[in-house]
Amino acid sequence: MVNNMTTKMEVGSPMACAYLLNHPDHYTSHKFRPFYWRQYVRVSSVQDCLLRLTIYEHISLYDWVCFTKKTCVNAKKNPANDQQLEDIIVQDSNEVAEDANDIDHNPASFITPHPQRKTHKIQWLKEDVSFVPNFLGGVLPRRDQRNKSFYCQSMLVLFKPWRNAANLKAAQHSWEDAYTSHTFSKKDNKTKNHFQIRYECNDARDDFNASRKQGE
Repeated sequence: MVNNMTTKMEVGSPMACAYLLNHPDHYTSHKFRPFYWRQYVRVSSVQDCLLRLTIYEHISLYDWVCFTKKTCVNAKKNPANDQQLEDIIVQDSNEVAEDANDIDHNPASFITPHPQRKTHKIQWLKEDVSFVPNFLGGVLPRRDQRNKSFYCQSMLVLFKPWRNAANLKAAQHSWEDAYTSHTFSKKDNKTKNHFQIRYECNDARDDFNASRKQGE
């Protein structure tokens, strides 16, 4: 009888107890971050990524979203602090990491002319505290769609390190040629395959529904 009454309540007893005890109302194995991806495909001015230090030169946009966190530098405004931070920026800008695993986890700043290069720093996160991008602003394109050029452009923007459009492809090349010539890592290929699973599931659902209608 009690369970029957609980199901008809607007707020169930377990949920009410969770709020009273300051317990979370849901549990996830990962932390998620909103990711408005279309603005990167359109090559807008995304200063944090484009004006990153040289040590992050070989980091793709996807990894940048997953493994970086921008924090404010708590320091009083004075010339000595500015010069000290400027020395750190110059020193770090000469270092290049060949792989994401080689990156120091100490906070680093941005290069000129980033407006927050003296007030904010980028922290490179470890794998166990990294983010999972939550793609917003439209669904990701599928690789077997008619507009192959847009798919190639989107994947290059996500997984090929770049600072401007010229880094993504040469002017005389098409997006398909640039996509074919770029060597994606095993991790990137695995992520791209995960993007495609949604569409494969939708296709399987549609095929199943179509077969059921034919059998009726």
